[in-house]
Amino acid sequence: MSCRPERDMNVFGVLGHMHKYGRRIEVMRGGLDSTDMLLNQNWTFLDQPIVPVTARLSRTDTVSLRCTHRNTTGATILYGESSDTEMCATVLYYYPFDRLAGCIQQAPPSSDGGAADGGDAAAPGPRPTVRANCVRPGDRGTAGGVGEYCTRGGTECDNNTIARTCLADLAPEQGQNLCTRILCRRDSECGAGARCIGDSRGAVCFPETCLEYPDGGSSDASTSDASADAASSLDASGD
Repeated sequence: MSCRPERDMNVFGVLGHMHKYGRRIEVMRGGLDSTDMLLNQNWTFLDQPIVPVTARLSRTDTVSLRCTHRNTTGATILYGESSDTEMCATVLYYYPFDRLAGCIQQAPPSSDGGAADGGDAAAPGPRPTVRANCVRPGDRGTAGGVGEYCTRGGTECDNNTIARTCLADLAPEQGQNLCTRILCRRDSECGAGARCIGDSRGAVCFPETCLEYPDGGSSDASTSDASADAASSLDASGD
């Protein structure tokens, strides 16, 4: 995956992160074919150091991340937060600090049109769009905290059971001050009253109150159990 920092950064440390099936991680300035490495190391799950670096990134630079995994289980390995699932992530430590930010990219939908993790297919019909500035101060969101109003750098999401990330911290350009769960794969991961919305760049949980449907209708998030365009898996065939 590749993205731009959209700010000038003096990078002094790089942390890579995968789980038990990771084998190698690379972070580079430029595209995936670049040799200008910020991090280039074999992966050991029990040893995840912050690697000291000295690098100057401009707001127009591209930073790319590549992970190599080897699946030794004979089964499909899914994206997830437990060590028995997999992910590919990096954290850059930099100064002068202004805000927490990042970018997310997920795999495209599986070729059969179903959820890549073997779950249900996406609900039929048009996908909803998200209304701009759809929460207001004092909004509490769902029972899991999806849609609770939050502020950049605040702690409003910390005690939620599902939505523990403030979207204003991760993607302030979206203008959405709400608590969410990032990298969801299906609506059920967002809890009742919320849906997993996104595309191949990534997906997050939004409350139903923020969604608009082309026909003016609504959807029962408790019975719709997939966002097939937001699932990611690692096949059992190899890297």
